[in-house]
Amino acid sequence: MRHDFIDKYSRGASFVHQLDARVKLVVVALLVVAVATTPGDGLIEFALLGIVPIAVCVAARVPLSHLFRKSLIVVPFLTVLGLFLVFSHRGNATYELRLGIVTVRLWREGLVLLGEVAAKTWITVLAMITFMAVTAFDMTLRGLQRMRCPGIIVALLAFMYRYIFLLVDEGERMTVARESRTVSMNAWRSLVSLSHLVGALFMRTFERGERIYSAMLSRGFTGEIMTVDVSRPARADAIALVVSAIYVVGVRYLGQFYGR
Repeated sequence: MRHDFIDKYSRGASFVHQLDARVKLVVVALLVVAVATTPGDGLIEFALLGIVPIAVCVAARVPLSHLFRKSLIVVPFLTVLGLFLVFSHRGNATYELRLGIVTVRLWREGLVLLGEVAAKTWITVLAMITFMAVTAFDMTLRGLQRMRCPGIIVALLAFMYRYIFLLVDEGERMTVARESRTVSMNAWRSLVSLSHLVGALFMRTFERGERIYSAMLSRGFTGEIMTVDVSRPARADAIALVVSAIYVVGVRYLGQFYGR
């Protein structure tokens, strides 16, 4: 079975795909820091920073539908957080909603804080999704290695990427086997069967991990992921890094120019 739900569009041929992974890592880090430190009333800053991942996807010919569909992962978390903020973050101004005999009171400060958190979270997620869409995972690992990232982190990321697909395959095969042996099943029995399947999948994963680790040790594995990388930073990488840094930092401090 073939899976590409992590980096489906990362093998493109656009100039964005060809940029050094370290450049993209630095730009993403700058963007995340700029978003996180932007004041809550910086609507213009949020809009200008949110354009960055969208513009990169357009330049890399990555469908925007892919970007926005993946970003919906934040909706459940923001929903739970919103229910907490709008009712618990008290202030002076309130909004009242009458639902029949029930009156719901919403605090304006809570709504403002929710909007700030939602904007920061969504832009950050867009940036991460865009990075994965324009950077092959092996190039990301090489970039982290060349940036002196701890070897254990690189190894964990490499193994996660390699074996998560095997885990998905194993789960799909077990699901097909269960359905082929089941005629009809009510909701309770289906839940019980699912719990058994998850337990069996965990045991299979654990046993496979032990076998793989033993095989790697027998072949001389020392904990370091070895890669062959002969690429060198090009002029385009330097230009992209400088232009992106100037834009992101300039937008971050834009409020000081119009006296907010």
